[in-house]
Amino acid sequence: AENSPHVERIDELIESEGTHALIGELPKGSLLQERIKRFAPFSVAVALSTAVAICEGLVHLHRSGIVHGDVGAHN
Repeated sequence: AENSPHVERIDELIESEGTHALIGELPKGSLLQERIKRFAPFSVAVALSTAVAICEGLVHLHRSGIVHGDVGAHN
């Protein structure tokens, strides 16, 4: 999932006892969960642009054959 401003670089895929995990760079900026704690409630414009960015990242992953199994404000 290279070349998307909404997806961090993935460096390695590991597997242990049937469980898979991706190892990659730390996100730049703050996590959504931190932004919600600090700035909520968001304006409609900020909420929509945030939702669009998340969806664009997920679309990019899916087109690359990757399914994000833990979508949430904490990551």
